[in-house]
Amino acid sequence: MHQPKRILLVALTSAILAAPWCAARADTSLGTLGTDIENGATSVGHAVVNEVHHLEDTVAGPSIEINHFGDGTGYQPSLKVPLPKSACDHAAFTKGFKDTYLEQWDRFVSEKLSLYQDKSKLSPQNAAYQKNVALYKGRMIGISGNLGDGKGYHPVPNCSPFDSYQSGQNAALDRVTKDEKALVSMESGTP
Repeated sequence: MHQPKRILLVALTSAILAAPWCAARADTSLGTLGTDIENGATSVGHAVVNEVHHLEDTVAGPSIEINHFGDGTGYQPSLKVPLPKSACDHAAFTKGFKDTYLEQWDRFVSEKLSLYQDKSKLSPQNAAYQKNVALYKGRMIGISGNLGDGKGYHPVPNCSPFDSYQSGQNAALDRVTKDEKALVSMESGTP
């Protein structure tokens, strides 16, 4: 039970005393801590708060089911996502997750689709390229809806919808990376 508090204490101490270490790790999974310092944040305190939120988000509570992405057309995953304890506004968390997942997923799928369409034009007889075009076409999420419109939020006492939204974004980035790898593993072999 005392382990999360110990982790937070270590994170705070490390972030305050080791700012050069943080800047050197800007390209790793430290969330925005390294980036804030690298971009000249006005105080180390801001960076520390971001790192604490990142660590708090690794301590998950119950899982929630997230579905109905974008405008509801195209590929519609149904994802079970651990709800971080720092996400006190579930609607904001879900919105942050959906917006970020959809944006990252469709960007990845669009790039892969374009790659295999180009390869198919160069080698139209290659069945593997054609299968991969079909695979990625079937994985686009419809996006005619608005992202981040803020609708549906209800005030929650002593709770920041922004922090919950940001927790949703962090969870989406973690999940979309795993889902992208799984999709790549489904590609047909190429010569």
